Amino acid sequence: MGGTQSYHQLKSPKKQNRISRSLFNNSENKISSIGTDNKNINDYYYKSINNISTTNILDLNLKIINGRTFLFNDDYFFPVDYEEADRLQLQHYMYIQIWESYFSSPIKTLLNLGGMNVLDVGCGPALWLMEMATFFPLSNFTGVDIVQLYPSDCMPNNLNFIQANILDGIPFENETFDFIHVKDCLPYFPGKFSKEQIFSELVRLLKPGGWLEIIELEGKMYDAGPNSDFLYDKLIAVYRNRGINYVLESVPQLFEENNLVEFRREDKIIKYCEFDFALQVFLDTFKTMKKTILEFTSIDPEKYEEMLVNSCQELVKYQTSFRNTRFYGQKPLKFETI
Repeated sequence: MGGTQSYHQLKSPKKQNRISRSLFNNSENKISSIGTDNKNINDYYYKSINNISTTNILDLNLKIINGRTFLFNDDYFFPVDYEEADRLQLQHYMYIQIWESYFSSPIKTLLNLGGMNVLDVGCGPALWLMEMATFFPLSNFTGVDIVQLYPSDCMPNNLNFIQANILDGIPFENETFDFIHVKDCLPYFPGKFSKEQIFSELVRLLKPGGWLEIIELEGKMYDAGPNSDFLYDKLIAVYRNRGINYVLESVPQLFEENNLVEFRREDKIIKYCEFDFALQVFLDTFKTMKKTILEFTSIDPEKYEEMLVNSCQELVKYQTSFRNTRFYGQKPLKFETI
């Protein structure tokens, strides 16, 4: 699957769009067996790209840095603009390309039967939600994020969005959801907000018998070249400076401490050279983080761009790989005593 590409091929928007459309069609064919076949899913996807709005930001506290839009809230240091929405959309399809599925928790039958309430935390442009809501029209889906990168006027009827900062708590009653999905949120949680605090909030929202699933990338690469290794180390240094402990091995302990049962872990080792989207996501991520990473180095912007070009070539040359992991567990059922 995939193949090698040059840096210049990867950075071309036309090339990226062709890859995205092709993979989306392939994903639809593979995933159609999970849920309900719905021919309108392509319409939702392509309309979502054209209808994303970033004007409805909490308190409209925005700042422009080097042409990118950010929140004044320093706890959230990724951009909140169209380019970031594109990166997150691409990352979503990278995961579909890697896993060939949308979840690992044993909930397919219940979703098809209907009545399930599903929450996606940190939903971003909400492609996962839009597709899931289309595949499973008898269940209900909700997305929550600090910024509205999702479409506001093009969505399935069984899908809703809540704009909120999850670090301040998620505005729902206890035991509201049957399934909670969290993807790539570790880099967004600074140290003063402990993962234990956030995890307990997720468990609070989960119904007895419900499932929690967390999908994260490991904070390191395998068989990296000198340029890509240098840039990745600087990215992890950025996280650590903000008090972010990017360690996957701490996640299983959170499941155990919150008394979740039926815990499972699934790992995928992915070579960048075998997945077109993985190469593009690497490139887009380090373009997005350029300004922040430069604050931790003595290199100038031109040298950074040169290292990024060399890094993309190294990912193919050295067959560099990374780990992606799904963790999932169930909240125990309650039994009344007589």
